[in-house]
Amino acid sequence: MILNHDVRERKLAKGDACMEMPSKLGYVAKITLAWYVLLVWFFLVLGASVSGWFYVPRGHPPVFLGLAVGVPVLLGFLLFFASRAFRRFVRSINPVTITALQSYRVIGVAMLVLYSWHQLPALFSMVTGWGDIFIGSTAPLAALALASGMRSGKVIFILWSVLGLLDLVDGIVLGLAIQVGLLPTAIDASAMSLFGMSLITVYLVPISIILHFIGLSQLRKGSNRPLSINGTKNHAKEIVLMRDPVIEAPGWDSDRDPVSTL
Repeated sequence: MILNHDVRERKLAKGDACMEMPSKLGYVAKITLAWYVLLVWFFLVLGASVSGWFYVPRGHPPVFLGLAVGVPVLLGFLLFFASRAFRRFVRSINPVTITALQSYRVIGVAMLVLYSWHQLPALFSMVTGWGDIFIGSTAPLAALALASGMRSGKVIFILWSVLGLLDLVDGIVLGLAIQVGLLPTAIDASAMSLFGMSLITVYLVPISIILHFIGLSQLRKGSNRPLSINGTKNHAKEIVLMRDPVIEAPGWDSDRDPVSTL
């Protein structure tokens, strides 16, 4: 009897490993593809920024700059709603990791530096700069709250995400209004369209919007359950339980239960 259970335990462990390996390989392949997409996107943006394509003088609508910000976001939304495979991949990403990743938004301090150099108006730099610093510095705390799995943690995460999105939208609206002359200021916001700062505008801003969307989407679908180390949900236990349920008999030693030890 004991021998049979030992053999069964080894078979279950082997089957579990076989089921997880293709899933892990597929996940890593998708993450690798996503990384190269981001890399190519970055170099395209870098080339356009160095060439001055994003520069917008005061009084002119930032058409090309707006397309560079809006098209990637729109494309991400279209892929999410149109492609089941893309949607499954997005929901397999660890939401805690991508939340903590937004710590990079402390780079908003650069706007405060440009304000001190009289290259950005106070109305724009103070609101967006301090907003980015706040969101970036609290990103690890939001990730910790989400990882707790508590209801209060989810509320904190939602509040942080909404504030993060509002900060991004506020920066876009203020920058546009200042450049076209709707908000008269002594200094315009054209510095955000020059090389260096334009990388924040047309690269980090769309990425931040997409990351917020992914995090909120995961929360809405209950995807913030414990994840395995590679970010995928561990369905192997569920499969084993459905495939080969173990009914505990009187006197059964639960420490030897192969399912409970997975």
